[in-house]
Amino acid sequence: MTTAAHAAYIRAVAADLVGHGITVDIKDVSSGPPRSATLTLGGAPADSGYPAGAPLAARWDEMRGWLITWGDRETSLRTNALPDPETAAKAISDAVKKRPSFPALAPTYRKPAADDAEFAERLAAHEPAAGSDA
Repeated sequence: MTTAAHAAYIRAVAADLVGHGITVDIKDVSSGPPRSATLTLGGAPADSGYPAGAPLAARWDEMRGWLITWGDRETSLRTNALPDPETAAKAISDAVKKRPSFPALAPTYRKPAADDAEFAERLAAHEPAAGSDA
């Protein structure tokens, strides 16, 4: 599996977030271990449960899946380590609109860079086809 698979997955989630009306900027895509990325999401909407205007971000890593962060705080979105992009975008969009009430401690779903063929196949499914412009 290549770093392109990881980056392609993050781009797919970001594209789905745009479809949910969320402004997204992809930051800090890292090949790890653990593989991770941060998507900045802009300021918290009014009545969302976050401090007014708090900068929000969604973070993903291969161990804990997706988390929403604001300031120096974070909480797990309880998505599993690699939800499909649509599921991830829906969880992130819902968390932007209303701060989740999940405990801050995120579960660990897998070890970083674990030898997991099924995980690798699911991540690689987001890589562009050979010869494509993506």
